[in-house]
Amino acid sequence: MTAFPEATLLVDGYNIIGAWTSLSMRRDRDGLEAAREELIGELASYSAFQGYQTRLVFDAHQRREGGSSEIITNTLEIYYTEFGETADTHIEIFCAQSRVRLRSGQRLIVATSDRAQQLTVLGYGAEWMSAPQLINDIESVAIRIRQTQKQKRKQIPRLLGHSLDPAAKNNLKMATRFSLKAHIPLYSALISRGAWPCAPTGCTGFTRKLPIDFSGRARILKCFVDDRGRLL
Repeated sequence: MTAFPEATLLVDGYNIIGAWTSLSMRRDRDGLEAAREELIGELASYSAFQGYQTRLVFDAHQRREGGSSEIITNTLEIYYTEFGETADTHIEIFCAQSRVRLRSGQRLIVATSDRAQQLTVLGYGAEWMSAPQLINDIESVAIRIRQTQKQKRKQIPRLLGHSLDPAAKNNLKMATRFSLKAHIPLYSALISRGAWPCAPTGCTGFTRKLPIDFSGRARILKCFVDDRGRLL
């Protein structure tokens, strides 16, 4: 049995631009090309997230060339109709040619707010999605993507040692041990003045684990040592 993608999404490009307030304002302010580019960017992220194979269809308008297509990503393709052919006509032909696959379980979703087109799409066995529904879905997915990216950034290790290879970690550890031995007299003086919660057993270290903070104008290193001055 032939394996089909999860779903194919057909989008009437200019219909969506006209229904999307921000894109229609962008079209009026910066031109149709700018609105098209913004819609393409939104659909690229949406299609990848949803796992849809998306075909974004634009009417030919004043173009006299034949129909053409452009692959944007592995989940998004743009199709410009032939001269004199509308996006509705192309979508109807696509649905008619997909009847066998639709009967075999392939999902085909058509996004447009054209009511006449809705009846045609449903008649072929495809699914219909209104422009407001698609816009809402795209915006919801964009929020989820931002939340996922924010969560991933939080999971990035903040300590340098987490990103070092074993050899570099060993070198850092040896350098830290050297620094600890050099600063033990200072820590002993701090403890004797009540700056630390316990007294040292000698100049080799502390009797229990204590936070060692190399302080100056800026905090350089924070770690734990045992009673022999060993870095833990």
